[in-house]
Amino acid sequence: MLFWTIAAIMLVLAVAALIPALLRKNTELEEDTRSQNVLIARERLAEMEKEQSAGTISPETFDQEKEELELSLLDDVSAGKTASDNTGKTHGVFGLVLVLILVPLVSLATYLTLGAPQYLDVSQIAETNPHDLSPDKMPTMEELLATLEQRVKTEQAAPDDWYMLGRVYNSMGRWDDAVSAFEKLAELTENHPAALLGLADALAMQNDGRLTGRPYQLVLQALDAEPENVTALWLAGKGASESGDYQNALYYWRQAEAGLTEDPEMLAEMQSLIRDLKAAAGQAGQELDDPGSSVAAAPAAPGVAVEVKVSLKPDLQERLKPDDQLFIFARQPNGPPMPVAAVKRQASELPLTITLDDNALLSGGRLSDHAQLVLAARITRGGEPTARSGDLQSSDTVFSPASDPSIELVIDKIVP
Repeated sequence: MLFWTIAAIMLVLAVAALIPALLRKNTELEEDTRSQNVLIARERLAEMEKEQSAGTISPETFDQEKEELELSLLDDVSAGKTASDNTGKTHGVFGLVLVLILVPLVSLATYLTLGAPQYLDVSQIAETNPHDLSPDKMPTMEELLATLEQRVKTEQAAPDDWYMLGRVYNSMGRWDDAVSAFEKLAELTENHPAALLGLADALAMQNDGRLTGRPYQLVLQALDAEPENVTALWLAGKGASESGDYQNALYYWRQAEAGLTEDPEMLAEMQSLIRDLKAAAGQAGQELDDPGSSVAAAPAAPGVAVEVKVSLKPDLQERLKPDDQLFIFARQPNGPPMPVAAVKRQASELPLTITLDDNALLSGGRLSDHAQLVLAARITRGGEPTARSGDLQSSDTVFSPASDPSIELVIDKIVP
């Protein structure tokens, strides 16, 4: 259980480290800035809670600053969201699919299918430093890194230590150190496929995520050892596609597709990649020899869309100014203050109806991932989302994205 907990922490951090690099290529740093703002907001919220507990700030001040923090991330909704929507629909989907869906799932598949259990006995680390890795106190990344770095210097160091060390370095963006760790792991395990794939991943990250050159050769070497390894097949297809070898990319991905019959979600994503590959080949003037899929098409996951009708109370109409902005935002009922979805429009468009769907989410995922959300609308002056005296706003409305097809918001209050 301890190993799985630590592995989950590292996987989350690894994915978090990969997302900015992939999205930066497609949306020119807009999404990267948004991710940084989310992290800063979370840290500030934690500081505020500590200050309130210590009596440094009053409950009233805490509530006011929390509300400002809650809406501070909406500054980039107008320009950043519009730009990322146009680019992300064509290019960003590929990167998000790889990072948010394929990477966690194929990482688990790699561990279960590549014989990693004999290499990943983390209990030895716990014996070295039982306090830091106790179930009651999970280690920070720095503590885990210090433990691993100290252990690999001893005679008791095992392949699992080098594997874990490489993953930690990857999660921290220390690609050079990750390469060195996986090089050592490959040496100790006589080029075990898991070591080769880890090394290929670290080398690719040194090359802006591309598998061209040595990373691709390492993937092919791992594939030679285990021809049905889905992770190796997926990476081999990606490497071939990057070099313009669409025929071999299709060959690898068709084999990977056949190994995903028990995972409908991953199967659907793989089939989507194959469709995109065929389109790219057609644009390049390449005619592919495709034997066809050996599995049935995976059903697409149903999307969730909520119709939101927003109106302004008639007796407040005279307070509306030509340059006023309308913000419609949703947040978790008892979660962090940062909105999970937001839409910005001109207040002069009221009354209006919008569709709140997955495209409105600020940090990826699906609207259906949330059992309940709190929805509200606010009219602000000068395009600033933070509430100010004189702004107009609606009451909070709790709704379920999966079961509430439509919601009405009436802006009927004046911020004191």
